Amino acid sequence: MPKEKVFFDTHVYSNASNSRLDVEEWRKALRIRNCACVLTPITLLELLDWLVSTDDDAAFKMRQDVLRLAWELGGRNVLDFPGSFARLKVCGTRGGSVRFGRKDFRQWHLIAIKARTKEDLFAGRVRGSIASNRKTFGLIPKRIHDQMDVGRTSYVEQIARYLSEVKPNYQELRASGIKNVLSREELKRLDTTLGSEALKLAFVQGFLKSVGMADGREREAEFINSAISRLDAAFTHRKFILRQALTTDYRFEEDASAFNDLQLLFYLTDPSYVFVTEDKSLRHAVAKSLQANRIISFDQFIAESHKP
Repeated sequence: MPKEKVFFDTHVYSNASNSRLDVEEWRKALRIRNCACVLTPITLLELLDWLVSTDDDAAFKMRQDVLRLAWELGGRNVLDFPGSFARLKVCGTRGGSVRFGRKDFRQWHLIAIKARTKEDLFAGRVRGSIASNRKTFGLIPKRIHDQMDVGRTSYVEQIARYLSEVKPNYQELRASGIKNVLSREELKRLDTTLGSEALKLAFVQGFLKSVGMADGREREAEFINSAISRLDAAFTHRKFILRQALTTDYRFEEDASAFNDLQLLFYLTDPSYVFVTEDKSLRHAVAKSLQANRIISFDQFIAESHKP
């Protein structure tokens, strides 16, 4: 059996730093479980974005403490971007060169926690990094923001395209203030469609195209079945977002966190990975997925660690 690998989201790190979670219990649980603690670049970028967006010195120091905790509990083992990671797990092949990799993420992380002040961080006056102890370094907020936005536009466009296929006048109806834009019959058809093999196949094909693997494998039944299984948490999340957008006042285009949530779920394509999150709405959204038992709260993580 592969060694269990655990990753935590932004909520867990920030709550632990604010004493809402017990860090000593966290460390103890990791020792008991004898698991590997890893950090996703999605969570790291969220924490860095949180750091660079503050104007208050005290808040800057507090947010540095969160990043120090993330370095201790996962930062030394930062993962690839979700697309590259999932491509390897689903397709068995690595992609081409990437603009930023693990070494870049670790260096950004170290620069952020070594900065004495926010001014030093932005002015490039931070000494010491993975690359060199003689040079000075800094972070560029725009680069962090831009990296956070990679893929988000495409995600919003995909959701909007599907909604317009289900309900051509969707935007017009939402603009008029209507929450549930579907009739009872349309809702029944929607639920049938969301549970269909055709939609699962379309999701897999979209994933393969996004990672540069639309090469005919999407027509191989054995491969498709395996891919659907590994991507089920991400697919279940997509279904939840679509249904919410059609039946409630949920505005998917304004929900910046939904795209990041989806990205985190791609790490569950590896069956040895466990995702610990304090986001109740995310756990609810994917409660019916095949990977739901590997998406747990911090309290559940602690409790499971003490089972005989």
